[in-house]
Amino acid sequence: MVSLSESKEFDSIEQLTLFVKEKLDSLSYEVICAAYLDNENNLIALIELSGGTQNNVDANIEELIAYAFSINCKSIVLYHNHPSGSSVPSESDIVATKRLYKIAFVNGIVLKDHIVVSKSGYHSIFSVSPDITLW
Repeated sequence: MVSLSESKEFDSIEQLTLFVKEKLDSLSYEVICAAYLDNENNLIALIELSGGTQNNVDANIEELIAYAFSINCKSIVLYHNHPSGSSVPSESDIVATKRLYKIAFVNGIVLKDHIVVSKSGYHSIFSVSPDITLW
């Protein structure tokens, strides 16, 4: 469903988010996508990691990290949609983000943010949960 093979330049995470949001808005089920960025924060690839149900989706973290290594990517922005209409992250979204942040760090990859998008808008999990840290 969601994929991009050529590099694309964005001036900000917000511009990237609007680009990804447009791709996810029409879906009736949850998906998780990873935006893989180069050293200048240009989009190298946008890959759908997993599809789920209307209210749930799980990501394969090993796949996420392996693909980052395969394209020599050092930073990622994770996205997932809430087709229900609310972009407010759930507690399980926050817990999963904390876990992923630590795993990415151990593997030398920076998780820049995890953003939940919906037709009504988007929310950065890092901004609603500033306690995301390594320990």
